Amino acid sequence: MAYLENITLNLHETGYGFDLTFTFEQNSYFSPVELKKVFVMTKPNVVEKCVGTSIEWAAGCDPTKEKKKKKVKQGGKQKTVTTTVKCDSFFNFFETVEAAD
Repeated sequence: MAYLENITLNLHETGYGFDLTFTFEQNSYFSPVELKKVFVMTKPNVVEKCVGTSIEWAAGCDPTKEKKKKKVKQGGKQKTVTTTVKCDSFFNFFETVEAAD
């Protein structure tokens, strides 16, 4: 978050939706430096869809995923397997979300 420079709001001309744009300084963790979340709304207080920017993370810098080691029994032997799991992060905000019907 130390690289965050600005947050802007842009209201849509049609409907009730809006865009939030987060501008970051150039950094060695991710690109692009401008991350946007678009909220699509045709009625007040009803979000139909949220479209986020895809973030390209530098190797080993993605805070939305965590590597976990797990012991698994296989054929009578115990083996350690590394898996990647989703974890809580501010950057999960930029995921695209469809409203459930």
